[in-house]
Amino acid sequence: MALAWWPSTGHIHAEKVDNRNRTGEPLYRLIDSDWDYLKRHSPAIAQFAGDWEGMMAWPDLSKASLRALRRHDKHALAELRKIDTHGYPEPAKLDYRLFERELLNRRREYSARAYLTHFWQFERFGPSPLRLLPYVASEPPATKPQQLRARVERLKVFDRYVDRQIGLMREAATRKMAPPAMLVNAAIRSLELELKAPPDKSAFYQSFAAAAGVDGAAVHLEAARDAIVTVVKPSLQRLVRFFSDDYLKRCPADVSLAKWPGGPSLYRLLLRLAITAESSPEEIHQTGLAEVARILAEMDGAMRAAGYTGTLAEFVASLRDSKRFYFASERELTDAYRVTAELATARVSTLFHSVPAVPPIAARRFGASGPGAAYSSRSGAVLVNVSNPEMRPKYEMRALMLHEGVPGHHLQKSREASVLKSGRTSAALERLRRSDAFSEGWGLYAESLGYDAGLYRDPYDRFGQLTYELIRAARMVVDTGIHGRGWSRSQAVRYFVETTGKPLAVAEGEIDRAIWDPASLVVYKAGELTLQRIKREAKATLGPEFDVRDFHEFLLQMGPLPLDLLETEFHVWLKARVGKGVKH
Repeated sequence: MALAWWPSTGHIHAEKVDNRNRTGEPLYRLIDSDWDYLKRHSPAIAQFAGDWEGMMAWPDLSKASLRALRRHDKHALAELRKIDTHGYPEPAKLDYRLFERELLNRRREYSARAYLTHFWQFERFGPSPLRLLPYVASEPPATKPQQLRARVERLKVFDRYVDRQIGLMREAATRKMAPPAMLVNAAIRSLELELKAPPDKSAFYQSFAAAAGVDGAAVHLEAARDAIVTVVKPSLQRLVRFFSDDYLKRCPADVSLAKWPGGPSLYRLLLRLAITAESSPEEIHQTGLAEVARILAEMDGAMRAAGYTGTLAEFVASLRDSKRFYFASERELTDAYRVTAELATARVSTLFHSVPAVPPIAARRFGASGPGAAYSSRSGAVLVNVSNPEMRPKYEMRALMLHEGVPGHHLQKSREASVLKSGRTSAALERLRRSDAFSEGWGLYAESLGYDAGLYRDPYDRFGQLTYELIRAARMVVDTGIHGRGWSRSQAVRYFVETTGKPLAVAEGEIDRAIWDPASLVVYKAGELTLQRIKREAKATLGPEFDVRDFHEFLLQMGPLPLDLLETEFHVWLKARVGKGVKH
């Protein structure tokens, strides 16, 4: 007997397999083989997978290596299309489509010379020298002596990585694909600080320091400090000189992809990768503007319900000036979020067949410029930023907890973890299914469930939820405004401040993220709007037989699929329910 998981029904079925081919074995061998190749090719992917052998190298982006990668992708696609999926179980057919999408996207990336860019979505090509320090500082600590030894050996050949990256940046500049000068200036500043740091405070030393308890670590830690002094720092100095004396002169002041040769088509590719949408940047821009207008009107309604008769800007200012809407101490803030987590978990339980236990609350200090008051962590806790409690609005608590806790990311990630633990998927398949548009869209959708659960009866709580939703809609506008319409940084910052009422520093952080990572700010609203749309369709089709618990179970069972495939699977699910006579 073999087990086949059917996400569209949410059940595990035991089925008798007469032919190994019918289980999808050729498909999964090919997917696993591709995954192994990627881990060897990209240390960034190896680090994501926890593959120590793969992460003990610098990415090889030589012409020969890139040609080999393209040959591999071409061969994998040809082999995939030889596979006859007739008779495969539905989950295997879906995995086939996911893998085909992955290979086709990689072909598009190569054709667009994505390896020459510095965008987050192309990080599988290796860490950009503009973001090198956060990458190495976040590496997991070694747990074995041989891992420490391998990491020391990698430091000793860091100069080769720098030389190759300089060569790629020269090619990028020649093709007018150099990043905005502001990003290079930011990289120079961070590298200059790194050069001033002693070896044991270096970003390159962090993973060594964290492994000080490994047997025989002392000798490897000493070797690492020596390599940082003799190889890493001279290489970084050479990189800074290249940035300052050569590269900056060829980097544009303009921050928009629209000004690059081929930039509009590259931005469309980034949008397709981010949200799997075939909509144009202008269509997405108009959607964002419409959402901003709708949300502002609802915020005005919440303000009137609170008894305020002035303007929206005056209302926001009055909230900011009133101490009763903020916390007096870190303890008060932490306790309030703990109570909110318990309340939210209890209230939304009627909307799901099952929910996890109340997520634990962990206090952290991130500074005034850190993340919002709360966000979920991989450890399963909801981290609460207790810095500057007098700046954390009480009326944002419920929306934030719904987004980050239950039924938001805590619930979503708990379900994903249970699927991984059950063995019904693998790291290779998990990567194919990763969709920020679904994950972030789910968090924003989870906020909206507070209305169904009776958590937004207070107009101030409604206003807080709308405030967060407005930010996501404004993000959609500024992302497409910059890279679709050619907005300047100052134009985008001005729009964000005027629309959301957020401080200038917050707006600048949002806009700089859009410049660093085009299309990334679109995913929140794109995902949430998709979930809301298919929910409305399910309600209209099933009528009084619609059960929101079944709908949510479908979404959580499917996991973070690309949005277009999610819609395809949704229609299969919906048709099956109608076919079973759910609607009479």
